[in-house]
Amino acid sequence: MVHTQNTPVATSSTPLLAPVEYSSSNPAPIPWRLLVPILLIRIVDSISYILVFPFITEFITSLHAPHDKVGLYAGLAEGCLMAVEAFCATSWARAADRWGRKRCLVWGVAVTGTGCALVGFGQSVGWIIFWRAFYGLTPAGVLTRTVVAEISHSSNRSRIFAIYSPMLSLGVIIGNLIGGELAKPYGKLPWWMGGSMKIWQHFPYALPCVVCSILSLSVVVLCWYTLEETKKSPEKDQDEDVQGEARETNTFKAVLQVPQFMLVMGILCSFQLASFAFEGLFTVFLWTPVKRGGLGLPVHFIGLTNSLSSAIYILVSPVLAPLIEDKFGLKGGLALTSGAMPLEALVIPLAQFAATKGLAWTGVMLGVQCLLKNFHCMGWSQGDNLIFAVVGAYPELTASASAIQCIAGAIGRASGPVISGWVFSFSTAFPAVSLGRQLSWIVLFIICLPPLLLVTVIPRLTEDGKDVESQVEVVKENKVGYEVVGAYTVAEGYYGATGVEVVVVR
Repeated sequence: MVHTQNTPVATSSTPLLAPVEYSSSNPAPIPWRLLVPILLIRIVDSISYILVFPFITEFITSLHAPHDKVGLYAGLAEGCLMAVEAFCATSWARAADRWGRKRCLVWGVAVTGTGCALVGFGQSVGWIIFWRAFYGLTPAGVLTRTVVAEISHSSNRSRIFAIYSPMLSLGVIIGNLIGGELAKPYGKLPWWMGGSMKIWQHFPYALPCVVCSILSLSVVVLCWYTLEETKKSPEKDQDEDVQGEARETNTFKAVLQVPQFMLVMGILCSFQLASFAFEGLFTVFLWTPVKRGGLGLPVHFIGLTNSLSSAIYILVSPVLAPLIEDKFGLKGGLALTSGAMPLEALVIPLAQFAATKGLAWTGVMLGVQCLLKNFHCMGWSQGDNLIFAVVGAYPELTASASAIQCIAGAIGRASGPVISGWVFSFSTAFPAVSLGRQLSWIVLFIICLPPLLLVTVIPRLTEDGKDVESQVEVVKENKVGYEVVGAYTVAEGYYGATGVEVVVVR
């Protein structure tokens, strides 16, 4: 039995820290210099995803798609991106382990961000879906979360993820404003914003996509000079490539053997399925005429409403999410946020009824939906914190865990909008008081139950990152892969290996 003790080592990007005992009452400082470039990529990634939501239903309708297929096509346009992202997740994780996080992030976002501009020039539904799927090649979803996990410490992880997660909502605000206000600009916007350019008359939904692409490329240039590499030893040697491939394959096997990892994946997958089912339904629900079961809101109002909701989340979440987690733990916090989603589903028929009574009552129900949505969205940061609390003792498995998380989550993110959008479109063919008209919220209510039920079976061990990282098996790297060799007491990371003891058992 061999005991080894590690101490912090200063590098160009890792400061030499004194051996300080960090805890929830004395958290490690937030490494803003490393975090800000990742937050910028997170923002433009969410802009690119949400950009089409305000106008996608109107866009597809303008292409003379069948009435009963509009919701399905809109869901495919929203969800295909996630399916491709899931397919590419493991490849990006391997590439980042071999060539570094920075190189993969910068070049990957540059290529996919350029393709984002082409969505708005579509003259067919197939064109829209293809270029939306092309953006799914982006590494942003996998690697930003990986870097955040690598620069965080168990004592400040909840706070960092409470900052990281709302950046998606900041991107949602910007994306909704761009998509809602810049769509159909000809004759609406001033000449200096393109309002008199004939090209925007022929392609009325292209301007927001072009603006989004310009933003993405601007962030790429900035990150090229400011983003730091968190993978300390990217493999470059050709002789190491064969061993690297063997290690990469074994890291994914090792991640699946981490205690409670599969249960947490099930929770995150079902949570994201329910969350994006709401997004897909409301994309169609808000625009559909009142007589067909929607709220009948104009595109620019949808963009403003979504932006206001996201602004509230950005202001509240970084403060409230850590407080909920500190008071109730990860398990209790996730139970609370997941429990808000079934209530949201029950509000839908009330909103449909309110829409028949006038805009004032519609606004009241939208306000209720906004509050419930913002509360359940705090589950995103809690879920990220939970997954990296489970794998926090395995620094070498971080990228692989993030890739698997992306794949599992993408199942829900890709299928949620398709299911809810199609069911809603199908329900509009039925009379207002019939059971068929109620299918949209009934199906959504059922989809919302699994994450709440699965949270209740999380063992107490995984409620606190400290408990998980204090007594877990260590997966140690060797020439051909990884093997379990001992016990970790504290996770390594940006803050050094203070107090890390590895007990090697032969």
